[in-house]
Amino acid sequence: MKRVAMKVGPVNTMTMTRTMTMLLLPLALAACGGPAGGPPATTTTTPRPTATAPATTTATAPAVHPFTRQMEGMWHQYNGVVDGRNVPEEQFAGHGSLFTTDTWQWCMKGQPEGPPLVYTVSGDGPTYALDILWQREIFKGQQLGIVTIDERGELVTCIAPMGKPRPTTFESAPGSGVSLQRYRRVLGDWK
Repeated sequence: MKRVAMKVGPVNTMTMTRTMTMLLLPLALAACGGPAGGPPATTTTTPRPTATAPATTTATAPAVHPFTRQMEGMWHQYNGVVDGRNVPEEQFAGHGSLFTTDTWQWCMKGQPEGPPLVYTVSGDGPTYALDILWQREIFKGQQLGIVTIDERGELVTCIAPMGKPRPTTFESAPGSGVSLQRYRRVLGDWK
């Protein structure tokens, strides 16, 4: 019995080591830029500067629009008008949005639901252009809208249907398909 126990220990250790290697290897490759379910890795070489050629500069990430900093955080959607019709208030129970400087995540009672959308803001305000990029399997494309934070501190969005022109005012007329939404900032825990 002792021999069996001694053999089982090393076998279990080898099996555990092999299992951990198989689980962690794809993560390590992904962290190093290797293939881990994504596109094949590519390498580029930058020519070394010579006496006759100036050194190349590296590209920097685009600047974050200052208004996105004001949008950051959790917002509770409490009002909406779609295609000129008020959305019943009970449909907003627990609904919210979490904004970072470049993503918009729908939430239910403070918990994210589904993958986030990518958005950009441009313009000089107080009304800003809002471009939303959908990358979901069944819904891909770009929606155009406008966004502001009003005098009450509420976030207001007005978004056209996909493929339609950007709204110029915060209104949703019958037949327009435009969605007008109002949000209040969530302070503290989700209630």
